[in-house]
Amino acid sequence: MSTLSHLTVRKKKKRTDWTRKQLTDQDIEDIMKYDSKIVITKGGKKITLVHSRRKDLYEKEGHFTKPEIDDDSIVIEGHEHFESEQNNNLKLRAAGMGFSGSDYGKAHYLIIEEDGSFTRVNVPYNIKNFKESINESSMDDEVRSTIDKFTRR
Repeated sequence: MSTLSHLTVRKKKKRTDWTRKQLTDQDIEDIMKYDSKIVITKGGKKITLVHSRRKDLYEKEGHFTKPEIDDDSIVIEGHEHFESEQNNNLKLRAAGMGFSGSDYGKAHYLIIEEDGSFTRVNVPYNIKNFKESINESSMDDEVRSTIDKFTRR
């Protein structure tokens, strides 16, 4: 188990390092200007949009501010890898992309209606082009193979 954890951490670090190298100082400066949350009211419901509520994400990265969220708010998170809904918390798939099962080759997004309800929308995207862009990138081979594993069919 510790070997698996070590490999997972190493791959995650490689992906994170590669991503950071793609960003310029100006990109990072622009990203840091965004609020850690967006709060809207629709149909009398308070809805808070956040990247994530995961405490570990903010502790590890250090440069993000963990958003404070009111208990009476519906929360929509976008960081997770699998969609789930529990109490007033809706977690959306990161990047909105489907890589398996009936979701394969579909991008996902959410429309927040005026009455505060949600409509989930799935649209096809060209997964072949996605895979080609990953293969043509400067990404490390080990990281590419991890992404390929998720997009294989």
